[in-house]
Amino acid sequence: MENCLECSNHNDLTLLGYNQTLRNRITNFLISFVIEGAEDMSKIK
Repeated sequence: MENCLECSNHNDLTLLGYNQTLRNRITNFLISFVIEGAEDMSKIK
């Protein structure tokens, strides 16, 4: 039974880490997108 509990805990941690990584990627993408967009707007002006 202990092994089952450890597995489920490990899976939760892995999922949490994956979600964190995904969120970081999305955040970085949005930040770079906004920065590039701002640079493009300044070029137009």
